[in-house]
Amino acid sequence: MMRFSATALLTSALGSQMHSNMNFSSSSMSRIYTEYSGIPVGEEALSNGGWHKHSDNGCDSHLGFAWTKDSSGPTHSQPAIVYTTAGGQQAGFGTVILSWHGKPGIHPNQQKWTTDASSIVVGPVTDGGSGCTGQFQINVGFRKGSIVCSGATDGNPVGDVLIVNPGGTSSMNLGTTEDEAISAGWAEGSCFDSMGLHYFLDTSTSDGTLDYDGMPANLFPVTVMYDQGAVNAFFFSSVLDQIDDLVTCTPGTNANEWEPLGLSNAHMCYNTCDADCNFNNPCWSTMHIFLKDPKSVKCPKKPDSYCVTRLGPAGGGSTFSTGAVACCKNPVWGKKAVQV
Repeated sequence: MMRFSATALLTSALGSQMHSNMNFSSSSMSRIYTEYSGIPVGEEALSNGGWHKHSDNGCDSHLGFAWTKDSSGPTHSQPAIVYTTAGGQQAGFGTVILSWHGKPGIHPNQQKWTTDASSIVVGPVTDGGSGCTGQFQINVGFRKGSIVCSGATDGNPVGDVLIVNPGGTSSMNLGTTEDEAISAGWAEGSCFDSMGLHYFLDTSTSDGTLDYDGMPANLFPVTVMYDQGAVNAFFFSSVLDQIDDLVTCTPGTNANEWEPLGLSNAHMCYNTCDADCNFNNPCWSTMHIFLKDPKSVKCPKKPDSYCVTRLGPAGGGSTFSTGAVACCKNPVWGKKAVQV
């Protein structure tokens, strides 16, 4: 059994730099790594952007009202769902994850974090095609309490909490600060420009480690990223390629609002800082959701107490590069081959 403790690697210098109490809320949202397509914030912006509000069933006490690009609800090509409060403010974000040819898009161990079919605010997807054999909806709430449906508003345009499957039998509070993630036993990974420091959760340990013998079964399907100690982004992950029903991990003409390129096991491991990383899954799909301007998030450009090992834009290698977009504390990527 191979485990790597991320929290043990924290240094006092990094702590003073990265751990500050900051509210994650901002006035902007975007999605998809390298593309950063804007997500309208607030009811007025959503309406002006051509999104459709679903209000027939009233206000959901945990997520509010659902908005989708297609008037029928989430679709295969447009699976994103934005939620707003009765007062018109952002209340959450969700997506649909499809299953292909009898293989679930979310590992059975992690399906409890998805919204029960009887509780979804809008859906299901009806255009998955002949290869689609099931679907899951995973939602993150940005607010809690009476403000969701009372009509009241506050000074946080996006919200002030992150709750996976709010109101569900199994729900998870995500740390809005890096300190909260560490205290909850999330494992620190690599730093990427625009994203920040990655944190993963092994639901079998919750102790700041990743037990790769239990992957992908024990990997929580939402990964959180922090910048200057505050949450910057999160991404949903599927154990199947969501671009089409083939496990190809190659770019598609229509990425269906997921990242255009699925991640191989090796590429998924670049999000960690473990030389022996092995998630035991040939292809991942990810959907990044940014809670502030991603262009403002930069890893240190020069070697320092955190960026000791650097991954260049073209991928691979452990040499320092002024154009690097990712880094780790330890010289792991070039020291030992990532297993595929």
